[in-house]
Amino acid sequence: MDITLFNDIKVTLSDGNYWKYKPRLLLDNSIVMAGPYEVAEQYDIHLIDTIGSNDEMGVGDDGFRFNSESLVLESVVFQLPQSNVVLKGEMQEYINSPVVTGSLKLTDSIDYSQPPTDVRYYDVQQDVLLCLINDFSDMWKTGKILRINLCKNLDLIFSDLILCGWALHEPWSFIVDSFRHPEAVNCEDEALKEIFKKTLDYFSYPNFNYMDEGDVNLKNSLISLAESIQLENGAIEQRKILKEWIIDVVDNYYS
Repeated sequence: MDITLFNDIKVTLSDGNYWKYKPRLLLDNSIVMAGPYEVAEQYDIHLIDTIGSNDEMGVGDDGFRFNSESLVLESVVFQLPQSNVVLKGEMQEYINSPVVTGSLKLTDSIDYSQPPTDVRYYDVQQDVLLCLINDFSDMWKTGKILRINLCKNLDLIFSDLILCGWALHEPWSFIVDSFRHPEAVNCEDEALKEIFKKTLDYFSYPNFNYMDEGDVNLKNSLISLAESIQLENGAIEQRKILKEWIIDVVDNYYS
């Protein structure tokens, strides 16, 4: 099965299990990453030992890193889009689409540039974050949707075998403040889901422009959002990281 990542960059899907490592959502860099590294030094070595599209920790391209010998995909780093979109039936189409697992192998040994996705949508009820390219709507109208599961809760999304986005299930549970894997979550944190949704709503365009202009009403809303995050129960570690991140961003914009 030939699959297109971008333009003439193709991979093949073969039998294999999904990755055992967990995805990580780094708020400071606005990225979602999954790979065989726990610290920055291991990540740097991984980049040297692999080929493909190289990210710059939230700047430039998305990262798709393939083993330089076997050409099998070993890691990804996705930029989190800063613009929200309203979806209608696309989320349900995604949920209902077939899911496959396996190894993605680059057809040619090559470095290339993988553009990041453009828009995002988080559905609280489904607890899924979709990040898609701008053309996703037209592609979904005419194409057959396929999900390839890379690792726990992380999918690539294709329309007629052409990459159009990615999805992270239970994204709030993978919030971290470093390269290390997230703390295990043993509960359904309904309150944190709602707070995460509000965070994506507030920290997006055009609100970034308003923050640059010193919008006081927006500042007060952000402070109230941070104060609403309680640390006595639920996914405490993820709540703490999110709360501190919101406070830091407000300080950076309004100090």
